[in-house]
Amino acid sequence: MTQDELGKRINRSKTFARTLIVAICSAYVIKFWLLTGANISGSPEAWGQFGDYVGGLLNPIIAYLAFYWLTQSILLQRDELSATKKALEESAKSQEKQEQHASKTAKVNALSTLINAHNNDISNLRSNMEFLSNQLSQSGPIYSPIGHSINIEEARVLQKNMTEALETSLKRRMEAMDEVTKLLHAVEM
Repeated sequence: MTQDELGKRINRSKTFARTLIVAICSAYVIKFWLLTGANISGSPEAWGQFGDYVGGLLNPIIAYLAFYWLTQSILLQRDELSATKKALEESAKSQEKQEQHASKTAKVNALSTLINAHNNDISNLRSNMEFLSNQLSQSGPIYSPIGHSINIEEARVLQKNMTEALETSLKRRMEAMDEVTKLLHAVEM
């Protein structure tokens, strides 16, 4: 039931109750005053009887209308509660999805930072390997990338260690990139 429908029904009930009050009072006046020609009484007992008559007719009708609107308000509250419950459930589902998305976004950001760190390591290792290769290809003293003088055997061991470190960094970068790809595909679904 919409608010407009409810307002119309309430107005109809008010109009019905007012009409009954006027009709009952009018019926009394017509019967006892106009048809029988009786005068308006000055006796308090007669007015008390008139009040009892009007109250006896109107009280059950007014009580019925009050009970009717009480039940209608309970039904309306039940419908509103049901709609609120449904909205809260949808909100909870939406919030859960947002939390999952935020979690995946945080993971992607962390992995992107890790990939950038691996890229820096790879770049530094390649530069150092190129520097060491140039040192090995020239005759004369050999210097490590940090400027220490080393012999040819130490240079070859250092070159081997840098190659292994480069392979490890490349592998870890690829694993991080694969994980980012998986997370991005999961977000799209």
